Amino acid sequence: MKKLLAIAAVLTIVSGLPIGTVSAASQVKHPQGCKTVSYVAVGSYYSQGRAYKLTNDTLTIQATWCYANNQITSDKVSYATTIPAKNNLRLTKTALVNKAKTSLVITVNGSFNSGILNNTGMISAAGTVTSNGTSSFSTLSGNGG
Repeated sequence: MKKLLAIAAVLTIVSGLPIGTVSAASQVKHPQGCKTVSYVAVGSYYSQGRAYKLTNDTLTIQATWCYANNQITSDKVSYATTIPAKNNLRLTKTALVNKAKTSLVITVNGSFNSGILNNTGMISAAGTVTSNGTSSFSTLSGNGG
């Protein structure tokens, strides 16, 4: 027992920290929490070399993710549209967290009856959100007709 107390006293003197104290370096806190971002893509159709927006035909993407230690710990992506069901919207949706769990990549592509004679409506968006909250989305151009 005396030997253990002597070792503890030496460790306290050498490290400068009492036994059971955690050094400041191991107490570094990494941000954690949850975030939400929304993006609205506008439909369009392509005719005679030009794209035309269909401002009443939109697709909203909402992504919510939680993070800790600079990694995404959970995510949820939802989609809502103003394109009527009668327009037969066909969507391909992808939402994947990268291998390092530092970003969530979202892509959506779709086509629908534009209501414009002989022209197919297109809607497409791609985006990335990172564990710390940075987001970047863009609407992709489609073609058809």
